[in-house]
Amino acid sequence: ELAQRKFHYVVAAVTGITTLTYLCMSLGVGVYTFPDGHQLYYARYWDWLFTTPLILIALCLLAHAHTNEIFFVCVCDTLMCVSGLLAAYQTTEDAKWVLWGFGCVCLLPIIHSLAVSFRAKSVHFSPEVSSRFEQLALLVSLTWCCYPVVWVLSEGTHFLPVEGEIVCYSVLDVVAKIGFGVILLSDREVILRTQHEDRLLG
Repeated sequence: ELAQRKFHYVVAAVTGITTLTYLCMSLGVGVYTFPDGHQLYYARYWDWLFTTPLILIALCLLAHAHTNEIFFVCVCDTLMCVSGLLAAYQTTEDAKWVLWGFGCVCLLPIIHSLAVSFRAKSVHFSPEVSSRFEQLALLVSLTWCCYPVVWVLSEGTHFLPVEGEIVCYSVLDVVAKIGFGVILLSDREVILRTQHEDRLLG
C-alpha cells in the first residue's frame, strides 16, 4: 500500500539527491574557487538542505510527532544548513565563526527533540518501534554532531586538505544517510506496525 511505502520513498529521495550531489561535484559542478585558490564544494550544502529535513521527517513519522514539532525541527535544520553555507563563504574570521556558531545553536533543539520529546512519543507505541527509533535517533545525533567538527577542520581553518575534507564528509554521508536507510528499512514488521498505529490514531 501507499502508506506502507512512505519510508521507502524518503530513503529513495535521500539516496537520489545524495547521488546527484556527488555526481555534480565529481564533474566540477557546485564548486566555488576562492581567490586564494581553496575550493568550496557548496553543492553538498544544497544536498543537506533537502536530505536532512527528509531524514527528520522519517524520524517524526516513526515517532508519530505532531505537525508543529515536525515544522519546528525542519525550520531549525534549514537555518543550520543555510548558516553553515554562509559561514563557508565568509572571508572575515568574525563573520565566519559567528555564523558557524549560529548553525551549531540551531542543531541543539534538533538533538533535544530526538532525545526527549520524540523519544517519549515513540515509547507510547510498540517496543519494536521505540527501539528502532532510538537506534536511528542515536545514529543521526552522533553523525550530525560530527559535521560541525569536520567543518572546523576544513572550511573553517583549512587544516584538512581538500582530499581529506571530501573523505571525511563522504564517510559521514554514507553513515548518516545510507546507514540510516538500511536500518530504517531492515525490519518490515516495524514499518507494518507503524502503519497499523497510523490507522489507530487516524
